[in-house]
Amino acid sequence: MTSSSFRSGNASDDYQEESGILDTHNIEDQLVEAFDSLTAKSAKTRLISFELIRKTLAERYMVEFIYNRKITVLDAMSRSIKRSKGQDLGYAANLISIICATIGSSPETDPIFSELTSQLLVLLVDQTVQPDVRTKCARTIALCTFIIGVDGYLEQVMDRLYAVFSASCAKGDGTMPNPSEQIALLHSTCLQGWTLLLTAVSNSTSNVAIDLIEEYMDKITELLDSPHLDVKISAGETIAIMCEIIKSQNEDVTSDDFDDLCDKIREIMTEAQKSRGKKDLRQQRSNFREILAAIEEGDVPNLIIKFGRERLVLESWSRRRQYEAFCELFGAGINHHLAENEVLREIFNLGAVMVHMDLPRVKRSDNSYENMVADKTRTKNLRKLRDKRADVIE
Repeated sequence: MTSSSFRSGNASDDYQEESGILDTHNIEDQLVEAFDSLTAKSAKTRLISFELIRKTLAERYMVEFIYNRKITVLDAMSRSIKRSKGQDLGYAANLISIICATIGSSPETDPIFSELTSQLLVLLVDQTVQPDVRTKCARTIALCTFIIGVDGYLEQVMDRLYAVFSASCAKGDGTMPNPSEQIALLHSTCLQGWTLLLTAVSNSTSNVAIDLIEEYMDKITELLDSPHLDVKISAGETIAIMCEIIKSQNEDVTSDDFDDLCDKIREIMTEAQKSRGKKDLRQQRSNFREILAAIEEGDVPNLIIKFGRERLVLESWSRRRQYEAFCELFGAGINHHLAENEVLREIFNLGAVMVHMDLPRVKRSDNSYENMVADKTRTKNLRKLRDKRADVIE
């Protein structure tokens, strides 16, 4: 069982005020300045500005600030993608996904996000673009498409992601490709994005999801033989989700229908490649032990995410993939966004944002005085008790 603690937004704000960290107004002023600096001539200035904005929006839920400037902000992102080169593109892609997860879907912004996604799709397949930048583009493409959730367009984006990660599938002669670590990470990220969108398709049009599974199951199973652990594990988790969806749509399906697949996974669990370290092998066995249990017995690791007075229970592999996608996006700020972010609360069925009724903070001077009075009272009571005991003894 995995759980995490959350400190309420109000408590965090109190801490920031006491420790001299910027208050909301100062943060907004810095964000405005940072957005203006995204067009600076200095690459260092641009990257610092991108990172400041990303870090701030990941740690704090600033929907009003972004929404009131949504057209200006999204236009700045579009210009950054068109004009930027190198690392700027990756930073811009990361920021687009955070902005999308902050303000969500709306008739006014959906066309802009779709246009931004189209621009990123061009970069994704451009082999002259650095692999780590393409990886960030893939992650943003999947998240934005998942949040906007337009039927039909989901499948189109899935096709584009598949076109990238299928390069890790078996060649015509049956041998497995061995790309560089960076390209393997790109393929793994594209597969995870593809799987995230599969969970969205399953929620809206289950028949389409089943058709996609039937079409792609064999190719994704080939990825279990990848020499790269990230690709191998991502493929296993995708297969667990596929089997979960199949069983949810057809009660007659049993684990016996996946005998060959289960045998393959057992084989992976007992691998002992000399070229792979002990840590990687332990991780591989642990992950595929869970995957095998999911396929054979329908088991799901019981993950409970605690934040404030609330908790999120992840009761399926699909939910787990969705949660992990937003964890990658928000990092340490995920619990704050679960508590405050309306987009995430709708996705995970958490209901309306809870109102935190924080008690007034007691000043240290008042607290010290109360402790002193309590000590005196306690001393008097002890004296009386000793006097009574003395009388009894006499």
